[in-house]
Amino acid sequence: MGRTDVGRGMGSRVLCSGLTCIHKAMTDAELVPHQLDKILLVGGASRPPAVARLIETQLKIEPRFDVDPDLAVALGAGIQAATLSGADVQSILVDITPHTFSTSTIDFSGPVERKICVPLIKRNSPLPSAKSEAFYTLYHGQEEVRVDVYQGEHVNPDENTLVGDFLVRDLSNVPAGNPIIVKFDLDLNNMLKVTATEKISGKTREVVMDTREHGRHFDLDEARDNIRGLVGEDVDVESVVNADDDDYIDTEDSMLATAKDLQKRCDILLEAGLNEEDTSQIEQLLKRSTEAIRDRDWDALLEANDTLSDVVFYLED
Repeated sequence: MGRTDVGRGMGSRVLCSGLTCIHKAMTDAELVPHQLDKILLVGGASRPPAVARLIETQLKIEPRFDVDPDLAVALGAGIQAATLSGADVQSILVDITPHTFSTSTIDFSGPVERKICVPLIKRNSPLPSAKSEAFYTLYHGQEEVRVDVYQGEHVNPDENTLVGDFLVRDLSNVPAGNPIIVKFDLDLNNMLKVTATEKISGKTREVVMDTREHGRHFDLDEARDNIRGLVGEDVDVESVVNADDDDYIDTEDSMLATAKDLQKRCDILLEAGLNEEDTSQIEQLLKRSTEAIRDRDWDALLEANDTLSDVVFYLED
């Protein structure tokens, strides 16, 4: 580790394929399909009949159009506008963040020290939101610390998206354990203000990061790594990743990222132990996913992702 490490306590767009977004929302709410009373479709994107058919097939509940989908959006916007203007309304809409924002630190609790993410603002927190936490330098006379900001739910920083980072230099010449207070302020526009303050001297550095724009570029190296992790090192990744079509790549990258995430979740389920039927089903779906990536059959990969996502969702419940 470099001299900029800190320790805690002294110790593109990504497309949600199929029902992934619904499953995440239900998981956050700790609900399963049979606990739902009604499904109300909202927004113009819910108008295609295929959307209603997919939801009814997967959740076994017929979606309703009691309110015009576009009108529902307009009514919600009206309520929010009234709330912001100070009007007394019966219904309150609360803006929340769909992502967790963390900074990294060194964890000494296990047999081997490792770099981890420490959440400051957690997913589904009401906006605006602010949280601060103390971290500590690792070395005597440490002159600077790097503050990393990640978006994502994983403990491992490599599995999250780096929003940005910055250095706080010219720290006081004191023994290890110099406290650095890191504060996150996330506003309604998803602008994240990150403040790092050396408690001893009061030295402060403040950086504002736009969390809406990061991660929307295509990372070719990351796509290659995703492919190798799924289909093996001996595959010609150049035949799978077509770098001449940015829109095409962006969609494929999203599906590859989804496939990679599903594979990890399947590995966890298989290690925990499943019955023979579920194990066989997951193994067959993983094989279909791997073959689709190898053959560049993106329609087949999308179908495999959708099916596998549904299976994993119910098995994880």
